[in-house]
Amino acid sequence: ADFVGIIFSGRATLFRRLNSGRKARFMRIIEGDLFNAHDPGDPLQPVRMVRAATPLVALTLTLEEFQRLVVGPLGAAAVSCYVHKHLFLQRASATCAAWPPAAVAQFAELAGIASHGAGTKILVQDHDVGDIHVLYEGRASALRNGRRVGKIKPGEFFGEISLLQNSSATADVETIDDVRCLAVNRVEFIRFISRNHHVALRLERLCSERLGHPIFPLRGQSFDVR
Repeated sequence: ADFVGIIFSGRATLFRRLNSGRKARFMRIIEGDLFNAHDPGDPLQPVRMVRAATPLVALTLTLEEFQRLVVGPLGAAAVSCYVHKHLFLQRASATCAAWPPAAVAQFAELAGIASHGAGTKILVQDHDVGDIHVLYEGRASALRNGRRVGKIKPGEFFGEISLLQNSSATADVETIDDVRCLAVNRVEFIRFISRNHHVALRLERLCSERLGHPIFPLRGQSFDVR
């Protein structure tokens, strides 16, 4: 496309063509979100289709105007961070959807993007975990003692239980496709949640649901009551 749009009303879905040739849904976008701004910052995996999910009205800028009015003043790095990480976390991750916008922006700035080939183990059961990950593109499986216990889809977190408990990985995470992940290292993640208590409580709830019991159970000695 020779323009960048911002949705004025309606909703749309972005699709990508993966290295395997499979077309995959990238994320849904809503009023106020940009589209057709992904390709300049991510030429290896451009968005191949924008499909309107409802009747849609958009405001548009030519690519030249977008470069002059947006990329020029803000900088390419800031625009790329917003389009590829911030917007993705807000729209494709159910976990981040409930975070305050400032926390999403901070997490996006901390996160790097890492690529992993099909069949790669990103986490290994009973081994140390150095990063918290959010699957950005592709598919992965969680395996415990060699048996698949779940599938990980784009927008979902993994590694957070180990980092919060300061323990080893509770399962293998193995890629099904060539994948990319957003990753924040252990030190930066601990600093991040220590300054964002709302996020910490959300992640604690997510971990407890996955474990089937409270990640930090309350016991008789948990409180000193006089």
